[in-house]
Amino acid sequence: MKQTRAFKKKKHLNSSTRFTKMATVAECNVSPPQPAGSGNNDTSCSSGLLGSATPDLLLALANSDLRDANRIIEEKDTELGLVKSNASKDAELAKVSLELERSKASLALKDAELELTR
Repeated sequence: MKQTRAFKKKKHLNSSTRFTKMATVAECNVSPPQPAGSGNNDTSCSSGLLGSATPDLLLALANSDLRDANRIIEEKDTELGLVKSNASKDAELAKVSLELERSKASLALKDAELELTR
């Protein structure tokens, strides 16, 4: 079975410097999993940048992608925390506003009662 993997050009900002990471298309022959000990698992890549890539280079690319993913997750967690914080503050403000309106209504009712008793 043949699989084609394409790694697209990725751009990201790191300390205000733009880096571009790019890999070319590589065709890899991947055989179905064989029973342990059969020694017939062919996973060799035949062409492109990844075809001649060392395991260290592949590991570096994977680690870079993992760092990028972790950075994005941290940014989204921070955004979510801010949204939750803002929503909590908005809810508290609405609660205080409602209490203020109740107090105003209570005062208006007391004023009306005073006017009736005069």
